[in-house]
Amino acid sequence: MTSDTAATPAASPSPIVATQGLTLRFGDGDAAVEVLRGIDLAIRPGESVALLGPSGSGKSSLMAVLAGLERASGGSVSVAGEDFAALDEDKLALARRGRIGIVLQAFHLLPTMTALENVAVPLELSGDAADATARARAELEAVGLGHRLDHYPAQLSGGEQQRVAIARATVARPALLFADEPTGNLDTATGAGVMDLLFARAAERGATLLVITHDPALATRCGRIVTLADGRIASDTGG
Repeated sequence: MTSDTAATPAASPSPIVATQGLTLRFGDGDAAVEVLRGIDLAIRPGESVALLGPSGSGKSSLMAVLAGLERASGGSVSVAGEDFAALDEDKLALARRGRIGIVLQAFHLLPTMTALENVAVPLELSGDAADATARARAELEAVGLGHRLDHYPAQLSGGEQQRVAIARATVARPALLFADEPTGNLDTATGAGVMDLLFARAAERGATLLVITHDPALATRCGRIVTLADGRIASDTGG
């Protein structure tokens, strides 16, 4: 028997990142520098998005605001259900914990800690110390570094250091992964392998991935490209 009632389409998921009129300004008066100039952006859960643009276009500044590392000067910003504009520094730190993982160009590993210890740090800081070592070991094995657990950053190649950084960013299973020029310090072949790994880990975790880059070839690997110019969104394609 056929029903005359049309099926109700499934509702689209709420954005995991949403900004309206987002601005960022450094300095005051005549010395003020407008870095972001009214950014309207919505990113759905599970998307892979490239922020593309030349140096100085505002890519890294936008990531810093979305990651809760920089406070917006105006507009609204909601990340993983939290109104970042309404939170003080302590509450921002709590909101980031377990929700956001960050991979940076310069790796930023702690030089006096082994690969295993570097990856375990986020769990220990969030109060998950009981199984931090076991989870860190599993994450390093997942990025192909199970044989490098006890090595210090200075004993690792650049590609291996970035793999440790990826493991550190994903060990808490965050809903959001930010990567700021993740291949900038790597040769072409090593960088391609690192990006393969980053995309794979994001997909396995079901995480939303935001990649900041000035490289159009890298940007095309994402499902969507948002191009910034002079602190504004110049184009938004593929979403």
